[in-house]
Amino acid sequence: TKYIWSLAFDREGRLLVGTGDKGVIFRVGPDGKGAPLVSTTQTNITALAVDAAGNIIAGTDPGGLVLRVTPDGKAFTLFDSSQR
Repeated sequence: TKYIWSLAFDREGRLLVGTGDKGVIFRVGPDGKGAPLVSTTQTNITALAVDAAGNIIAGTDPGGLVLRVTPDGKAFTLFDSSQR
C-alpha cells in the first residue's frame, strides 16, 4: 500500500487504516497484525469514522462516495457526491 490517508479505532480497539492508491481499508489488531477488511473501486480512502452501531463510515476519492462498511467487511454506498 502506497499511502495512508485516514485512521480510526473501531469499538473493539482495533486500528482502521484507510489507504490509497488501491482504496483498501485495513484492520490492525492489538498484536500489530493487520489484514484487509474491504477493497473498494476507489483510489483513496480519505476519511474514516465509526458509528454507534460499530459500522465504519468511509469517505473516498475520486468518486466522492460515503460508504458504510459493516464490521464483517460488507460495503454499502450511503452517498454518491458529484464532488471529489
